[in-house]
Amino acid sequence: MIAVIPAICGESAKAIEVSRRFIENDVFALPVTYPAVQSHMAKLQLIPLAKHSEKDLRLAAMVVIDALRAEGVLAARAPRTALARK
Repeated sequence: MIAVIPAICGESAKAIEVSRRFIENDVFALPVTYPAVQSHMAKLQLIPLAKHSEKDLRLAAMVVIDALRAEGVLAARAPRTALARK
């Protein structure tokens, strides 16, 4: 079984821009945009694999948070510090 983690971005343009930011930081997320989803429900699909280390997942989580914040999808006050441990 594969776990797919969605990151709802809202508008398709935001999902595409967030995906671009991810790729710049070596994190791949598949954007799913209109017409595959409703025009206000564009999202990114992240798929963690067994071969990813805890360090990989923490780095990816920080990239996700930073990119979503930069595009105004995630509030600036969302915590990030716990992810930097280890």
